[in-house]
Amino acid sequence: MYITSIFCLCTYTCDKNGILARTNDRYKSAYNQMLARLKTLEANFELPSETVLASELGVSRTIIRSILGQLHAARIISWRGRRKRLLRQPV
Repeated sequence: MYITSIFCLCTYTCDKNGILARTNDRYKSAYNQMLARLKTLEANFELPSETVLASELGVSRTIIRSILGQLHAARIISWRGRRKRLLRQPV
């Protein structure tokens, strides 16, 4: 069962005990969209700002920061301050 809050537009699901838990569907979808986008770019390409990425993927900057952190940890991008560069295409 999914419930969408009118106030924060978050998606929640009920577990078997009826307890609401927030899902990460938006994160997963945006992460996969970002990977697909990065596969079309050349190495050393400079990525746009967090605001632009959030707008293009239809998610918050918080989700974009999480995605960038994951890509940085996987050494797919370099992220220093506001500069984000593609180091290699994702596999």
